[in-house]
Amino acid sequence: YFEGACPYNQFLGRACLCQAQLYAPKSTENTNDLNKAVRYILEAIKNARKESRYYFLIYNASVIYWRIIRQFLKPGFFTHVISSLSEVIKALEAAEDLDYEWRAQLMITLIQCYLDDGRLQDAIPFSNSAASFIQMKVPHMYPKIFSIQVLHSLVDLNKVSKEVKESIYLMAIFKIQRMKSKLKVKDLSQNLAVQLNQVYQLIRSRETSESRTETSTAQSTDQLTEHERLSLLLELAHFALEVKYSEIAADCIHDLKMHELKDKATAMEIECLESELEIQRLGKKAEKCTKSFVEHSMRVIKRLDQILQNAIREGNGSLIETICVTQWSLCLPMLETNLRKNVYKPLINIATILHDLDSLLIKLRCQVHMEIAQIEEDENRIEVAMEHLQKAFYLNNGGPYKNYIKQTLHRLQLYSSVYASPKLPEDKAILFIEQVKRINDLNCDQNNRSLMIKAGEALAPDSFQKVLDSENEAKVFVGHGNTGLVGLLAAKVQNYTNCLQQTEGHLERLEEVNDKLRVGLWTDLVKVARMQEV
Repeated sequence: YFEGACPYNQFLGRACLCQAQLYAPKSTENTNDLNKAVRYILEAIKNARKESRYYFLIYNASVIYWRIIRQFLKPGFFTHVISSLSEVIKALEAAEDLDYEWRAQLMITLIQCYLDDGRLQDAIPFSNSAASFIQMKVPHMYPKIFSIQVLHSLVDLNKVSKEVKESIYLMAIFKIQRMKSKLKVKDLSQNLAVQLNQVYQLIRSRETSESRTETSTAQSTDQLTEHERLSLLLELAHFALEVKYSEIAADCIHDLKMHELKDKATAMEIECLESELEIQRLGKKAEKCTKSFVEHSMRVIKRLDQILQNAIREGNGSLIETICVTQWSLCLPMLETNLRKNVYKPLINIATILHDLDSLLIKLRCQVHMEIAQIEEDENRIEVAMEHLQKAFYLNNGGPYKNYIKQTLHRLQLYSSVYASPKLPEDKAILFIEQVKRINDLNCDQNNRSLMIKAGEALAPDSFQKVLDSENEAKVFVGHGNTGLVGLLAAKVQNYTNCLQQTEGHLERLEEVNDKLRVGLWTDLVKVARMQEV
């Protein structure tokens, strides 16, 4: 179609949009494909802006554009979409598109892009203009952008603190976001519990407009609607649990339960909060992971898993993500070596559900897959463990877990390659150490000492055996003059000294090696030897 003489009409725009989808990147590594796809999206928008009858294509292009860039909306990758997203927003504004909520969502996303890229100078003016637009066209979304502005100090805080006094709702949001902002930089001049209680009393002191008598004809600005009060109590409860102030959280949950609930989603979120509070109240038992704590935790985790299934049936994506985050936090204490198999099923559910949602909780999803992989490895299901590590690697994509995932994958690949013979000394050491681990797991009655010695010799071929000989009594030579206990001890010292002298210059003889990897391998060897009591 493009090779021919393309007439300027809607079909040219549609062809550009189709071409953009064909170039859609498969992962965040394919930035070249992203640039190609975006180029066709912007071309379609450019052509559509020429005539008002084609303005509908601008909206269609924005939706397709969102699908294409969505996987890039995570820390470290926002920068790739800033320029194009700005152009899409301007095009929708020029076309005076009436889907104000959609435009507001794109604006909020662009602010997040600026913040992730450290471009505060661009974020501040744009957030102000976006806030004005949202306040006028989609007021129910204003609290969301206001929260972002306060949290990241995109507005004059002193000026805003005076303006919000007319609205209890915005004042409460302002106080909560300021606490979060100060907590990030550890700048809490006032006791956090006192501030939390002040916000709680502020919310509680104002009756909702729905609870007033029917004779009232005007709603004053210092009263909260039922929806506002519920949302504030939920947010305050989540924050109180996050900072471990269970008393404030309990008060919020009590008020929420006493309130006349309007939907199932709110009821499920309250159950979610109750579950987290129940575990948090166990206190010292959680630190020691006592038997009663483990049993209690498993009951709560199973109950929350059922709530998660109910949320899926409701189809509320935001609620599902909230429950998954809570479930993950409850599973964390259970990730000890001897306990983690108990949370295998809940972790699988979290991973599957967030994948089906195509959730942007990328870091959480990566962590869940890593833990599942560890459980699978414990059960000697190596292939399945590698599959989960590959999923984690795809989600992490150059993130903080890159080295750990690569090393673990490489280690399992070496062990699973039965007929391959590693050439690098580090790989040989990895294979020997893994064999010792697996033999121990399978309770095979074999001598593991020889395998551990081979691992040590692979890492230090000219020195490791000498170090072993330094403490080997069979290598001790007792001369005619050295008799008795003192003589034997002197001979041992002499043997020890001679052997260690022969290892001098060991590091210099290794040439260029991966020091960090070798330190890790020596650590693994020590751990295995200690477990085997060798």
